[in-house]
Amino acid sequence: MRRSCLLFVSLMLIAGMGYAGTTIRITEFCPDPYLHDDMDEYLVLSGNGSLDGITVSDGRGGFRFPPGTQINGPLTVARSGPAFLQSHGKLPDFEWLDYSPIVPDVINGDPLRLANTGDELQLYDGSERVQRVAWPKDVKPREGQVHYFENGAWDPRPLMIGQSRFIPATFRNVTVTTFVSPDSSSEMFTYAVNHASDEILLNVYEFSSPAMADSLISAHGRGVNVSVLVEGGPVGGISPEEKSAIWRMNSGGIPVRQMATGKDIHPPYRYDHAKYVVIDHRAVLLTSENFKYSGFPPAGYTSNRGWGVYLEDPELAKYFSTVYQTDSSGPSIINISGTPGDPETAPTGKHEIKFSPAQFSGATVSPVLAPDTSNQIVDLIQSAHSSIEIEQAYITNETPLTLNPYLATAINAS
Repeated sequence: MRRSCLLFVSLMLIAGMGYAGTTIRITEFCPDPYLHDDMDEYLVLSGNGSLDGITVSDGRGGFRFPPGTQINGPLTVARSGPAFLQSHGKLPDFEWLDYSPIVPDVINGDPLRLANTGDELQLYDGSERVQRVAWPKDVKPREGQVHYFENGAWDPRPLMIGQSRFIPATFRNVTVTTFVSPDSSSEMFTYAVNHASDEILLNVYEFSSPAMADSLISAHGRGVNVSVLVEGGPVGGISPEEKSAIWRMNSGGIPVRQMATGKDIHPPYRYDHAKYVVIDHRAVLLTSENFKYSGFPPAGYTSNRGWGVYLEDPELAKYFSTVYQTDSSGPSIINISGTPGDPETAPTGKHEIKFSPAQFSGATVSPVLAPDTSNQIVDLIQSAHSSIEIEQAYITNETPLTLNPYLATAINAS
């Protein structure tokens, strides 16, 4: 899912990469992973062809490949195959120390050992050095960070172990139903769940609505496979009301998992802040609101102002299913059982319904995933010709000296 563009310039070094001879390059490495003694450190080579004559070195030790080894795309070489499996859920193509009988070994000189704060990797084709990347010169070291080369640059964005690298995607001829909270949010959620016949994949930051839990339990009762993922460490912690809703779903036969935090657990993201539901490989409900009465109240009652869309397209649903499967796997994803207790109390304030759901056909949809493709927002603002309307809970700068790039782009547009 990664695209790269290589410009070959004879005898020229760009961003720590030399462009000459072989097209095989180091495109990813992690010298300071989370496991004890960095047993899961690794690097990735990318390219096509024979690896005869290819050597990887850190200036002290290194390795080459068994004669006749071919590369076709990315190829992962880890210090320890079992340790890499523990961190990434899959085995590497090779390991440079003999830890596993089922992972092929490279041919070692002095074994490679990547220092955390300062070291280098060099790639040789025969006696010619074709690539060198050093840290902290070319990349800035940090525990858990994966360094990768893409579109001519190292580390185009910070990437931590377990994070995805989805690229921008566009889907056409999508049927879109728009809705807002509090006017019709519960109506649309109930519609989506009631029309599921096979599978519901739900990912949300906070889930405490007993009514929404009961809708999912009813779907499970008629044979729908329901999977739920929540954030395990929201601001303020998981509330008693959310624990009650989780316990309610568990009791109804629905497994609930969390992106956990804690000692020796390293979630790939600061928060799992998503709020979406994938229905039957054909539709996606996407909203700004948590699955609470504050975003999905009973009809005619008040809540937050929120926005949502119900998107009907099999390819788009497949895309979000892939996102869900990616985010619901990994060592930081664990089961959560909840606890019995008083359910969340429904709101009592009345609200006059003004906006009913509105449906449009033939739409073009480009999902934006943070942090993978967030820059699409900047591109969208820059494409404006006549007007930009922004509704946010708040807008702040990154730091007192670092501008918010989206706000800065909007100001530039004005």
